Order: sequence, then structure tokens, then C-alpha cells
Amino acid sequence: MRKLLNFLVYSNLYLAFGAGIVALATAFLLGKPMNWIYVFIPFSASFLIYNYNRTTDSKEDMVNVPERTIFVERFGKKILTVAFFLYIISIGLALQRNIYTLLITLIPVFCAFMYSYSRLKRFFMVKNLMVSVSWGFSVLLVAAFFEFLDPILWLVYVFFFLQFLINVVIFDIKDIRGDYLYKIKTLPAGFGIKNTKKFCFLILFVLLM
Repeated sequence: MRKLLNFLVYSNLYLAFGAGIVALATAFLLGKPMNWIYVFIPFSASFLIYNYNRTTDSKEDMVNVPERTIFVERFGKKILTVAFFLYIISIGLALQRNIYTLLITLIPVFCAFMYSYSRLKRFFMVKNLMVSVSWGFSVLLVAAFFEFLDPILWLVYVFFFLQFLINVVIFDIKDIRGDYLYKIKTLPAGFGIKNTKKFCFLILFVLLM
């Protein structure tokens, strides 16, 4: 069981499933019918993004999560190849649906590659904001899929954006050692864990309102 859980975590399958679930939850909140395509697209996109990012973050991960680095060295190329082909399939599905779905399918992956390649994470909070915005694309994908635009859509987007912003910041607390060592400007590395917790509580308060 532990090996299975480690595989789900280190292969980023659990994150990919999470992106699909966000799309499914959005459709439910907007009263739209179930369709496997708008679940599969964010799944495949996230699967590709995170596995590619693991290859570019190997130095930081060696400090923060050495077990994950060992897993990536052993299985990373094979998983990345599978992730790439799944994403190609999702592009074809998006193209068949409409141009809006295609754009939402392409934009977050393009931004993620630019983010990983250019090392934009060295700028303060860029990592947190880009990850949160990218997760929000699962919400926008549902809107594009049904060519649906409504004020409630933006409320759903903001809700998930803030939720994932909290999650990303909390994970930065765990990775503070590696981020500080490689001069990645996250909230915990720049302002300390105590102030970071206050920031997260503030966002939670805004969500509760």
C-alpha cells in the first residue's frame, strides 16, 4: 500500500486527478452535465506540467524531497513520455470541441513550460500565483467547453484560486530549506513561517466571508 501511495504522489497522478476533480466540481456547481473530456483535459495537462517541472526542479528536490528525486531519476522519463502522449490526445479532443477549449488547453501548459525554463520562480510570489492561476484554468475549461459565461463562474474561479494559493504557500513551508538555499523567493523564505501562517489565515477569512 505504501509503494502504491508513493507512486501516486511521486508520479503526480494524485495532482492530475485533483485538476480533473476541480473541473468536475465546477460543472456540478454550474449545473452542467458530466462529460469525461473536460475531466481528462486538465488531468493530462497537469500530469504533463508537474512531471516536466520535477525534471527542472531536481536540485531543490534533492534537498526538500530526496525520495522524489530518486523516483524521478528512475521513472521520470517514462512517465513524462506517457504524459506527453496523453496531452496530445487532449489537444485533439479540445480541437474537436471548439476554439475556446483549445486555447484553455494550450495556455496553462505553455505558461508552465516558460515558467520552468525561465526560472521565474526566483521572483517573489511568482511561483505561488502561477500555480494557483493554472489550477483555476480547470474552472475556465468547463466554461469554454460549454461556451458558458456567467458571473457565478468568476466566483467559482476566485474560490479555487484562493484555495490553491493557500495550498501552494503551505507546501512552501515544507520546502523552505531548499528554496532558501537556491534563492527562490517564496513567502516563508522571505517573511518567515509565522507571517506566512497569518497570510494563509487571512485568505481563509476572506473565503469564509
